[in-house]
Amino acid sequence: MPVIYLLIIMTLLMIPLIYNMVKEAKSLEMTEETISLPIPILTKKLLFISDLHNRKIEMTKWWENVQVDIVIIGGDLVERRTTEDNVRHNLRILTSLGQTYFVTGNHDYRFHMDHLTAILNEFNVKQLNNKVVEIDDKWAVIGIEDYGTGHALLETIYSTKKPAILVSHNPEAVIALKDENHSLRAMLSGHTHGGQIRLGWLSLGEKGGWTEKNQLPVFISNGFGTRHLPLRFGAPPQVHIITVVGGEEK
Repeated sequence: MPVIYLLIIMTLLMIPLIYNMVKEAKSLEMTEETISLPIPILTKKLLFISDLHNRKIEMTKWWENVQVDIVIIGGDLVERRTTEDNVRHNLRILTSLGQTYFVTGNHDYRFHMDHLTAILNEFNVKQLNNKVVEIDDKWAVIGIEDYGTGHALLETIYSTKKPAILVSHNPEAVIALKDENHSLRAMLSGHTHGGQIRLGWLSLGEKGGWTEKNQLPVFISNGFGTRHLPLRFGAPPQVHIITVVGGEEK
């Protein structure tokens, strides 16, 4: 068979696959997670989203019905090519849901940071970069900057003794912890896109979901947008509702 015919056949076979990959990249999976802290607290609901890149949030009924106390953007809100209109559109929706916090991802640094900070301030988004915020004076959310870029100040993790959730874009940040004398109970991260394109065990990054790193439960989001090509396979885009509950002190 001539090579040209083989190429035509291969192309025709690829069209349905590419169509489905584009369709998956435009879809949205909403997951519900729970984090338990070892003290009595008022239950809080967090919306966690990461890796928006250039994707715009479509205002569906799901978004309209979301009821949360806190919104956390886990990095890569933007990248070099992201337009201001996109950023403002996404922030307008996210900040309407509750007090919004942001930690930087590796691609955020490629968007002019002073300009990004000005937009975040415009929407009253609190930057949780190497900072701690206490919730109801009972527990804390700790944010550190992107570990892979060298901006993370790991000592921030030790600045509170209250039970804490760590938020950092790169899940590998927790691997660098040498001292176990911290109060972390879980970590929220993104960065890997869940592999974005997964063919069995072959993928472009670590699988999303709960895992354990350095004896700490770590949640990796598949992220909301895509990088390089607007394609996904086996790693659907995600947004997460995380319920933080309390228990008896241990």
